[in-house]
Amino acid sequence: MTPAENDPLPAPAEAPAPAPAETTPTYHDLELALAQAISERDEEHAAVEEELAQLSRIYQRMRGDIVTIREDRDRVVDEAREEREQHERERGELAERLEKAMRQEDSNRPVDAAALRERFVIERLADLPSERRKVPEQGLPDMPGFEMLGRLGTGGMASVFHARRLADGVEVAVKLLHDGADSGRVRTELFLREAAVMLQLEHPGVVGALDAGECAYGRYLVMEHVAGESLAERGRRDRRVPEAEMLAIAIHAARALAYCARLGVIHRDVKPGNLMLTPDGQVKLCDFGLTALSNGDDPARPYGSPGYASPEQFQTPKDVDERADIYGLGCTLWHCVAGRRPFSGPAKRAFDDAKTMDLPDPRLSGAEVSPGFAQVLRRMGRADRARRYRNWNECLIDLMLVEKGNPPFAAHLAEALDAGTAAPAADVVPAAAEHLPSGTTQGDGTTGTIEAPARPWAQPSSSEILPPPAPRPRHVATLLAGAFLTAAVGFLTATLTRPDPIDGMRDKARALARSGDPAEAARCLREAARLAPPDLAEDLRWEADVIEKK
Repeated sequence: MTPAENDPLPAPAEAPAPAPAETTPTYHDLELALAQAISERDEEHAAVEEELAQLSRIYQRMRGDIVTIREDRDRVVDEAREEREQHERERGELAERLEKAMRQEDSNRPVDAAALRERFVIERLADLPSERRKVPEQGLPDMPGFEMLGRLGTGGMASVFHARRLADGVEVAVKLLHDGADSGRVRTELFLREAAVMLQLEHPGVVGALDAGECAYGRYLVMEHVAGESLAERGRRDRRVPEAEMLAIAIHAARALAYCARLGVIHRDVKPGNLMLTPDGQVKLCDFGLTALSNGDDPARPYGSPGYASPEQFQTPKDVDERADIYGLGCTLWHCVAGRRPFSGPAKRAFDDAKTMDLPDPRLSGAEVSPGFAQVLRRMGRADRARRYRNWNECLIDLMLVEKGNPPFAAHLAEALDAGTAAPAADVVPAAAEHLPSGTTQGDGTTGTIEAPARPWAQPSSSEILPPPAPRPRHVATLLAGAFLTAAVGFLTATLTRPDPIDGMRDKARALARSGDPAEAARCLREAARLAPPDLAEDLRWEADVIEKK
């Protein structure tokens, strides 16, 4: 090849560029566009995912806040509920303490016994039946719930039967009112009054009432059955009861009546028939149908038994106090040692005599008693109640002194003050004479105060009259009187105004029992029984047993 042939050909002349024409996208272009679109989509998806994650975090945070808020709310609600419950508990405890304090105050507050008793009576008097089955005069009534064992006694107002209670087999006494068609409202009221009083009393010297109700025969009162006899039956059998036995009976009865007096209850019908004697030597007071209250609010009526009722029971029946029962017990003791009533004869004459005449010396009627006991009886039976024992404490002290063989203190001092001079305590009436003549000097230093009345006791015979004692020098008697009265008044004032520690311990024990501490109350009563006399100690131990059982 020639060199000319090896040289490159000359470049042809450039032709003018053709006009651009529309090009068709190729497959490669489409792939690139698709890849770019997918990339943009992935970017958008990632952005959406990021936003969703952020929203999820916000949601979780909000949900946690909601749970926290709910927990806080529940905690606040629980705290509010607990606080409310605590307030309720405190309010309940406060109400309970307030109620307990009110009960304590009510237990210490004097009870309007007259209003309660009148409501008891009036509610039952409002529906008096017009017809009833009459209590049989000879046989035994058929009462549901009781097995009648016998008749214990019959009076003008009621009959008393010995019965056995079927519910527990306990022997009781059932007092059944004569409540037939002809029965009066007054006797029904007296019977209801007795039930209202006896259901409130609880003392070993008082016949206990167990229940009261109504049956086909009328109203009835269920009482404890007291085996034994009444003092009236004992007097009818033996006519005269020895002084030693009468002193024991008098002290038991005086303690029961003193218990009633502390509750404001005045028996108003103390007599031999209303004192029951048990085989073990106990004395039980019964029959409270004529009971009145000593505060003057009780609608008392001039009722009483002739020969035993005090003058004020007929003159001022709404103004009786414990001195009326002191008078009744004095007349009862006088009857038992003398063998007859102090004021005998028809009822009107006996009442008239009692209004103006004091109880005479029982030795004038042949009673074999000591001068001290006679002096106590005269003091108990003064027609003027201002000259009687002022309360049962004074009377009990003298009875216990006489029981121990000592002269009475309060009776002698009072008589010495009444006479204006001090005489030796209870001058002894010689056993050979045992009667004082009209107008002679007596053991209390007075002259002519015991006169032999026209009735009902007999004049002593001339052989029984002793010459009057030799007169004492007046100036010596005056000096002795002044010294004795000064010492005696001081001693008596200190003795009577000093509170009895036994009574204080008993009151403390009863307060403990009311406040809900029976064990401590019983312990206090037994401690008091250790310091008390034997007969009072027995009562205190009995009361301690009753409190423990409750």
